[in-house]
Formats: sequence, C-alpha cells, structure tokens
Amino acid sequence: MNINENIQNERVPSPEEEREALLRELMPKLGMQSQAPAMKNRAEAWRKYLLPKLLAVLVALGVGAWLFSPVSFKKVEAVAADGGVTVDFSVSKAVLLDSVSAEMAGAPVRTETLSPGSYRVEAPKNGTLTLSARTFFGQVTETTLNITAVDAEPPTVREDELRDGEMYIYLADDGSGVDWGSVKVSDAATGRALDGLDVNEAEGFIRFPFPDAPARVSVADNSGNPLTVLLQLTEEN
Repeated sequence: MNINENIQNERVPSPEEEREALLRELMPKLGMQSQAPAMKNRAEAWRKYLLPKLLAVLVALGVGAWLFSPVSFKKVEAVAADGGVTVDFSVSKAVLLDSVSAEMAGAPVRTETLSPGSYRVEAPKNGTLTLSARTFFGQVTETTLNITAVDAEPPTVREDELRDGEMYIYLADDGSGVDWGSVKVSDAATGRALDGLDVNEAEGFIRFPFPDAPARVSVADNSGNPLTVLLQLTEEN
C-alpha cells in the first residue's frame, strides 16, 4: 500500500465534530467539566421530590382555607302569606355546618330544615330577624332581615246591634283573618262563660242573648292578635 492510499483511507473530522472536540478540551480549563451533571441532578431532584411536595403543600393550604373560611347565605327570600312571613334561605358548605338558627329580639325562632343546606323560618312578628350559621370549626356567619309584613293588628268590630233581645257583633280582620274558634263571651265579674253563643263564620258575626250584667267578648285573629270588648248595660237597656 502506498502513501496516497493511506491518505485516502484516513477519515477527516467534520466541522461539528471539531467544535465538540474543542469544547471538551476547553471545559476542564474553564472549570465547567462538572456543572452539567450537577445541573442535571438538581433538575431530577426537583422533578421527583421537590415538585410533588410543593403541590401537596399548595393543596393542603387550599383545603385548609376552604375548611376554616366562613359560610355564606344564599337565596334569602321572604314571602308574605296569610298574615305572616315565611323566610326561605340556603347556606353554602352544607357538609361543614354545625348549626343554623334564627332569633328575633333575643328570642329563638324555630328553624326548619328542608334539605341539606336549605332552611325555612316562620317569622312570628314584625322586627329584625337574625339568621346565624356556625361551622364545626367555630366560624359564625350572620345576616339580618327587616320583617314588616306580619299581621300585627287584632280583629275589629265592624258593626253591633241589639235585635229581639239578642246581641249581634260583626267581626272582621284584613290580615290573617278572624279565628272564629277563639270567640268567647263571659261574665265580666266572674269570668263564667255565658250560654247561648252562636258563631256564624259564613256571615261574619256572633250572636248571644243580651246579658243582664256586664260581659266581656274576646276574640283573636289567626296570627294570635287578641281583641277584647267590654259590653256594659246602659240606662236605655
């Protein structure tokens, strides 16, 4: 084999290979030989260990913030009906609720559970109704409503007349209506119920024999507002 054949068989490095060879030669001199493996190890550690731990911490913080934050009232609706007011409402985070209550003027008001997170309150009178929700973690949320549509007026006497020895008293109530079952006529001095009372709900009056002594007529409406009328004798009678 001659010299020309040896030259032809020898492989000449490409420019890219020459640059890589030069870089490998310079890296130790520049102190860069061990940086690449270190960077690779740090990236691997971040991916395998640090990132999952960071995600777990973020999830724990999010869950903790949700658990320990207060609830909120939603869809609070007050509806007037039959002289009273019904308040329906919902509370968020039903699974965290320890109790839901209502009060007016410091007195508790019965709260009915319709479904998890949904409740109903029958306001007994006009005034400020306070709704309160407490979580198992002690967070308390309150909201108030001003109730004005509850029937607070007693029945009224529209007319009264003496006819053929009997007393007719016509009653009316524009709110919850007259509770005709509550009508009583009694002796004003003794409280004894008088005989002969006739209640005519269809025509809206009561009738009883005219008493020979002062009598007391009492009646309430369906909201419990009472009316008392003292029936006294006159000289003409």
